[in-house]
Amino acid sequence: MSRIIILEEILHSFPGLAIDTREVRGVHVSEVNPFLEEYKETVYREVRQNYSLDTVKDVSAFRKYRDFFWKIGLDPTKVRPASEALG
Repeated sequence: MSRIIILEEILHSFPGLAIDTREVRGVHVSEVNPFLEEYKETVYREVRQNYSLDTVKDVSAFRKYRDFFWKIGLDPTKVRPASEALG
């Protein structure tokens, strides 16, 4: 088991910070998985129907990423969080 050390200044800047590690076994990697491709298309379609680039920034989970970016000194309007840039 690895030991993770979090600096006090990080804990102070991000109260409630939690880190979780997992070991995953039995994974099979393949270039294409038809089930996964179909699932991704379904998710893409649902996201595009429910959100736009103008509204996605106000979704709670995305808002937290944007707030985090501001807190670490990055402007999320110039360096877009990956979760927003997927569109």
